[in-house]
This record gives sequence, C-alpha cells and structure tokens, in this order.
Amino acid sequence: MAPTNSTCSIPDCARLVRARGWCQKHYDRWWHHGSPYANFRTPRPLEEKLRLRVNKSAPSGCWLWTSSLDADGYGQLSHGRGNTLKAHRVAWEQAFGPIPDGLGVLHHCDVRNCIRPDHLFLGTQADNNADAVTKGRNKVPSPPNMRGEANPQSKLNDQDIPIIRVRIGTGERLLAIADDFNVTASTISLIGRGRTWTHV
Repeated sequence: MAPTNSTCSIPDCARLVRARGWCQKHYDRWWHHGSPYANFRTPRPLEEKLRLRVNKSAPSGCWLWTSSLDADGYGQLSHGRGNTLKAHRVAWEQAFGPIPDGLGVLHHCDVRNCIRPDHLFLGTQADNNADAVTKGRNKVPSPPNMRGEANPQSKLNDQDIPIIRVRIGTGERLLAIADDFNVTASTISLIGRGRTWTHV
C-alpha cells in the first residue's frame, strides 16, 4: 500500500495516492473508463464495457457478466449519469439491433447473468411466463373453479379418494399411501383431514 503522503503520479496532480499510484479521481477514471486520463463526460462505449466485463470460459458455454448484478441476478451497467442498463439487453442490441417495443430479452440457457447473444431471444411477458413454466421455474397456475380430477395438475382422480380415506382409517402410514399414488404425504394428510377433495 502506498504511503499516505505519496502524491498522484499524474503530472500536475498533487492529490494523495489512493491506489495504483493515482489519486481517487484518476483511479476512478481508470476504473470506469480504462485510463486515468479519461474525460468523465465521455462514457466508455457500451461494446467496450461488455468486452471488458464478461467471462467467456464458463463450462456451460455461457458468457457470464462479471460486474454488478441487480437484485434479481441480472447483469447491469451504468452508461452516463444515473442511467443503468441491463447487460443482456445491451448485448442483444449490440448483436442484433434495437429491441421492439413490448418485447423483452429472454434466456434460452436460463442463466440470468449470461450475455451471450445466441443464448438470448426476444419474447413477450407471456412468452417469459410460459418459458418459466416449461423449465420448471414456475408452476402452472390452477385454473379457477377446477377441483379434483378436473384440474389438469391433479395426479389423483375421484375414484382414488375413497380408497385413500379407507387406508388412512386403518392407520396405514401416510408415506406408504403417498408412494402408492405418487403424491406427497402432506397431500394424503390434507385428504384425511378433510381439507382437500371435499367434493368427493
């Protein structure tokens, strides 16, 4: 670490050293723009920011964003004062052009901080929801007013329920019953307590 009384190595700068032989101002310029001499008013081009902040050697083939992530795990980068962009959206636009209104940039690979253009595709919010269901990230919402075997998510049918209730009544273990019907023990417990399948 530099002595506290060292001054910045940039000519005509008398500020104290922060790191790499530069003061805070020149260090920040190097960090954000790649050069301690950079002008803050001229942001680094987006394609250069993408190139400098990506790891292309992941075993999955994804190009992983190595800089800041938002609360949902998507890469983000600043461009100008107070302007934060999603890295995968920038990568799409750099590769393919503007994103049409009403469309988002979705991931084939399901890796949120991936910015590899051929791992991305355009889609609506409905496409995104359907993609999430297909990949098991979200469950299909139960259709309204569809109880019992009428619900497409149900693994049981109306004829199973009396059999399950008889087996519960004999004191058989819930887990054994659940295994036979390919459901969870909590599902069997809810049936036995009259919390579900009350219409049968």
